Amino acid sequence: MSTAVQVDISGALRKNAALLAMPRAVNRLTTDWAAKTVEDLKRSARTMKSSYMPGRKSGALMKSPGFTIDKSGDGVSRVTIGTGVGSGGKMAEKYAKIQDVGGVTHPRVTAKMRKWAWFMYYKTRKDPRYKAIALTKKDVLTVRIPPSRWFSDVWDARLPLLHQRYLNETEILRVAERMAQGGKNA
Repeated sequence: MSTAVQVDISGALRKNAALLAMPRAVNRLTTDWAAKTVEDLKRSARTMKSSYMPGRKSGALMKSPGFTIDKSGDGVSRVTIGTGVGSGGKMAEKYAKIQDVGGVTHPRVTAKMRKWAWFMYYKTRKDPRYKAIALTKKDVLTVRIPPSRWFSDVWDARLPLLHQRYLNETEILRVAERMAQGGKNA
């Protein structure tokens, strides 16, 4: 009579495959979080009204948020989210911070600004603010911009989600297991 012993190691192999997939799972989760954060930033910027053209929205700020992910080895080492980052537009980059936190700016009064002010004066059916800009004797204006928190409010809401929902051990393991099994929507 022969004696045979069988050992089923399929579960251990699945767990090992999941562990090997963990860096890819972290990459996917981090990328998903960053992309959704940028979507929220663009949505937040889209809701802002242009301060210099009443009734119109400024598209430059909406196009400026983007993200990059730096990887070291198999894993993510740094995520950068901001204006003018990655594929985000560069045009509004220098104005994004003052729009978010508010402040005072001092634009120069140029011939081009005066032409714009006259254009806006007639376009807005003679809004006196634009006539004042067009006729000013000043070389520099003082413009006070109130804080909108278009960036800060989104960041304050999204950052805790990175650790609570995206990069907690349970979620990383769940995604890694699905990736190890060949799941496309891990």
